[in-house]
Amino acid sequence: MKRFFTVLLMLFVLTGLVACKEEHEHCATDNLENNDEYHWYSCEADGCEERLEKEKHSWDSGKITIAPEKGKEGIRTFVCKVCKTVRTEFVSPLITDSQWKLTTALSGVDNVTVDFEERIEDKDTVCLKKYHIEIANNNAYMTIVTYNNDKETSYYGRLIEAGLYVWEFSSREDTTATVSPRVAKSDDLVSIANLFSDYGIKLENSYDSFAFNKDTERYEASNIALENASFSHISMKIEKSKILELEAVKNDEAKVSLSFRLSSYGTTKINPPKAQ
Repeated sequence: MKRFFTVLLMLFVLTGLVACKEEHEHCATDNLENNDEYHWYSCEADGCEERLEKEKHSWDSGKITIAPEKGKEGIRTFVCKVCKTVRTEFVSPLITDSQWKLTTALSGVDNVTVDFEERIEDKDTVCLKKYHIEIANNNAYMTIVTYNNDKETSYYGRLIEAGLYVWEFSSREDTTATVSPRVAKSDDLVSIANLFSDYGIKLENSYDSFAFNKDTERYEASNIALENASFSHISMKIEKSKILELEAVKNDEAKVSLSFRLSSYGTTKINPPKAQ
């Protein structure tokens, strides 16, 4: 009888252990495991393949660990913020002098969206202008919002189609005021090349003045004199022979800061407010 109760007790214990497994009462190990996509904790129980707290990697923004050179790719390294595993990707080689000329000339760039800020600080006054410009197939729509010491003082918009003014407005309340179609002057036609040139940013022959900063991943120049203007600093983000961002500070009595964001190359569609 005693032997019978001993066997019964052993069966009870084993049944409890199996039940524990079936109910997933897991205890995680101390070390994170990972693959290319996920990280997780394993269960301490022998033979248990449960992956606990399984999550996708949370990558940081990446840092260039091997700088690119002319004709030679670099390496950008990303680290998971949780498990510290790493992945890498190639960084495009630095552009050549001839590629620089084509990229910065912006010739043929007639389908793009530009968000542009001009900030002027002079004594106690800060004037900020924010531009949104859509250019597509020689047509252009733009809005300009002006702030003085953080207070909005004007709102303006204009649509140009096939070299003609179609309509314009000068307040948020009235965005449908029309004008008699009239020819836009050549210096009124919006293009990226003209916009940069208006602020003295002509970069085609400035290749040797810029250096690639692997920490900011931008082409940068300090105290640079261009054709019609002088700048204390210019910084550009260039990818696949396209300027994506440009920031510049002019050498003037008043502090003039310029910031351009270029996007939707080749896919921009003009979307002015709809007439009511």
